[in-house]
Amino acid sequence: MNWTDFINHTKTRPPHELLVRACALAPVGRALDIGAGGLRDSRYLASCGFEVLAVDADAAILEQERPVGVEIVQANAEDIVFGHDTYSLVNAQYVLPFLPGVEDIIERMHVSLVSGGVFAGQFFGLHDSWNDGTKDRIKFHSVHQVRDMLAPFETLLLEDREWDGLTALGVPKHWHVLDFIVRRH
Repeated sequence: MNWTDFINHTKTRPPHELLVRACALAPVGRALDIGAGGLRDSRYLASCGFEVLAVDADAAILEQERPVGVEIVQANAEDIVFGHDTYSLVNAQYVLPFLPGVEDIIERMHVSLVSGGVFAGQFFGLHDSWNDGTKDRIKFHSVHQVRDMLAPFETLLLEDREWDGLTALGVPKHWHVLDFIVRRH
């Protein structure tokens, strides 16, 4: 996957609907946008009053125009120091399946949230067409596995969705996505 092409194809799109839903449930404060890419979600968070840290591993993030209220950092998610009781909202749209050590990252996200803070994202399910044995860097999970990983949180939403569609670059794909919104107690 060419991440620079992906960023350029998605940067003018509206924010992810799951983020819009999560934003309505989170206290306004600091937000962490992991896999921020073209900053579509970061811009939305800033417009809602959040102070945003936008992080992406691809250098193309540094070429984006920095919106007011958004700090941009190029880094791998596994290298981020999340801190404790720092964020009101953590956004990870379509990035978790690509992260090595995602279980550890989720544990660190949990402690990085303030009490009542919200974490939104998704995993790819087992029926996803990319789960064909050729993409060993992408992780796929069952609903049970996702519930186990998110057990430290209060689950506000866990949706198991499947559909046939296109990738951001226009390639046909069967999607199996496990969307979630969770809250730190």
